[in-house]
Amino acid sequence: MEARSPEFRRPVLKDSLLTRAQGRLEIRSPGEEGDGPVWAEFVEGRTGWRLRNAGRGQSIARAVGLKKGKTPPRVVDATAGLGRDAALLAVLGCQVIAVERSPEVHALLLDGLRRALVDPELGPALGGIELLLGDAALLIPEMDPGPEVVLVDPMHPDRGNRAKVRKEMRALRHVVGEDTDAGELAEVARAWARNRVVIKRPAKAPPLLGGPSFQVGGKTVRFDVYLRDE
Repeated sequence: MEARSPEFRRPVLKDSLLTRAQGRLEIRSPGEEGDGPVWAEFVEGRTGWRLRNAGRGQSIARAVGLKKGKTPPRVVDATAGLGRDAALLAVLGCQVIAVERSPEVHALLLDGLRRALVDPELGPALGGIELLLGDAALLIPEMDPGPEVVLVDPMHPDRGNRAKVRKEMRALRHVVGEDTDAGELAEVARAWARNRVVIKRPAKAPPLLGGPSFQVGGKTVRFDVYLRDE
């Protein structure tokens, strides 16, 4: 795992939100009674189980173009967040660059990846993730070679029904706000991805860009895939 971001050494963090407990870095969403802490986790719990049982039949695997007998693509996760998609793709064999522009969330992600390195099963794959702190819209055009696939997962809109919004989404929204420039990032991704752009959307939300080349659906989310014009 490589963290090439000098800003991480002395980031401008919202200190009141970050704390270290139980050997991990956490964020708590202020003013949310009953909400526990949020952290990046790859070894334990539901995420750990998902990574240990990952298969190429999953929606995200099909969306990025993973196929038997084909070399897994080089993927840039342009909106890494807590890193679950990046981790899954790494476990499935992709070379992954995870980009996160929030110093607070980047700190959680780096902490989670470092803790995962000691796991003999998942550590080797997760240790290969390259983690960058910065704006993907600025970093992607500078990458050489350029990414084969760019994954964009904007912050899902707040629909006002707080009971159905996971605590981690509330905490992350408090830290990073809304992704008002998600469309701009998607356009940059489409201009620079050598193979395809994959955009993760709520199942019933409209496409972020125009009509996709195809979609990979699920119960709550779907992946809109935009193939590069040859």
